[in-house]
Amino acid sequence: MRIGYSRDIHKVSHSKELYLGGVFFPGEIGHEATSDGDVILHALSEAILTALSMEDLGSYYKEDESKNLSSLTILDFAMAQLKKKNMQICNVVISFTSEQILLSPKKDKIITNLQKILKINSDQLSVTATRWENKDNQYSECIVSLIIN
Repeated sequence: MRIGYSRDIHKVSHSKELYLGGVFFPGEIGHEATSDGDVILHALSEAILTALSMEDLGSYYKEDESKNLSSLTILDFAMAQLKKKNMQICNVVISFTSEQILLSPKKDKIITNLQKILKINSDQLSVTATRWENKDNQYSECIVSLIIN
C-alpha cells in the first residue's frame, strides 16, 4: 500500500472558462494557468505520482511547453505510470476550496467522470468542498490524498 498527497492552487480568472475534474463548464469562470487550469486533475495527477515516489508535475511539464495543455493529458501520464508499476487506486479523497467557484452544482458530473477515468467505484471516491469564508479570495485550491495498492 502506498499513500499519495498533493495540492494545487490557481488564481480565479474571468477570462478563462472552467475545467474541473476533467469536465468543461462553458460560461463559468475558470483558473489562470498555462494549461487548462484544472486544479482537481493537477492535484490528483501529482498525488498519484507522489504515491509512486516520482517527481512533481513541474518535472514532467515545463510551463513554457504546457500552453493550453489539457489536464486530462497529465492525468493520462500519471495513470500510465500507475499501470506500468502494476498498481491500482484503492481510495481517493478530494477536497476543493473556493469562494468564487461553487462545486455543488458540478459535483455529480465530476464524480461520474473521475470514476470512469480512474476505473473506480463510488465507494472509492470522496469529493468534498468548502469555501474560504472571505469574499475577497480569488483562488481555488484542491487537496488530494489517495491510497494505491
